[in-house]
Amino acid sequence: MYSELKKFKVEAKRITLGSESSVLCDTSTSVIHPIVPKTLRRKVFDVLHGNLRPSVRATIDLIRKRYFWPSLRKCCANWAKSCLQCQHSKVQRHVHGPFGNYDLSQDIFLFIRIDIIGPLPSSRGYTFCLTCIDRYIIWSP
Repeated sequence: MYSELKKFKVEAKRITLGSESSVLCDTSTSVIHPIVPKTLRRKVFDVLHGNLRPSVRATIDLIRKRYFWPSLRKCCANWAKSCLQCQHSKVQRHVHGPFGNYDLSQDIFLFIRIDIIGPLPSSRGYTFCLTCIDRYIIWSP
């Protein structure tokens, strides 16, 4: 585990609990966090993700307040995204416009279709694109 911790800014110290047991902890901040071994990481996630099923970000924050391990964010994000209960109870918030057959317009620019596309990769600081299509000639500027 020590080789795994070298990549991170972690001050790993053994803290003795009682007379016979000790825990490896991160003491690099004012709050001491136990460093969770690989074999117990999923168990920690399962206990804290538990019945509440908080979001990915909330689960990570909950664990980070109490524990540390390398790649904590990545592990928790993968486990939360693969949680079946979360997937079944996830609220779909996608807005879908009505589809239909529209008659052709009788004149140019009498009816236009407008939509916003994005977010897109930034181009000159812009991440969205406004589209306008004339229903008469199906032309977009």
